[in-house]
Amino acid sequence: MISLEAGRVLEREYKGENVKVKVLKNGNYSYNGKEYDNRGELIKKITKGKTAQFSTFFGLNKEGKKDKKVKKNSMRTQTQENIDCVDTTDNTIDSHIRQIVQEEIKNYFRQINS
Repeated sequence: MISLEAGRVLEREYKGENVKVKVLKNGNYSYNGKEYDNRGELIKKITKGKTAQFSTFFGLNKEGKKDKKVKKNSMRTQTQENIDCVDTTDNTIDSHIRQIVQEEIKNYFRQINS
């Protein structure tokens, strides 16, 4: 398990929301004013029920530092990252086109994963 120092704030944009999680002195995590002692439950709260590895979600390596490498063996992570990218990066694309592209990406990864 990755050890993170108390007071550290992990940030990430997810589905258009800037997610900030603070590491507390007791080893728990604070998100939106609520304390979590379980990383999995915290991720489910952030993602509204979806599961993900805590370190992968925040892009952390084994030492708890930001990992810039994309993990080749994590197709689910790459899929979600591609979808998140479509959701949040280019504000010049109108929302209808963005939805179409997002659905096409989901369909593509569904096909190659089945």
